[in-house]
Amino acid sequence: MSRRILIVDDEPLNLDLLSQELADLGHVTENAASGADALKKMRGFDPELIFLDY
Repeated sequence: MSRRILIVDDEPLNLDLLSQELADLGHVTENAASGADALKKMRGFDPELIFLDY
């Protein structure tokens, strides 16, 4: 079952790696490099799961 997943991380390599792994598993991903960017993307993308770093 495909899920919509938002990945929030300020490290581009982490975004790329996790996004690619999840896409390979059949999930749809959006990436955000900041909290502000994540809030904007959440409105249009409506993710079912969010991965965050801290």
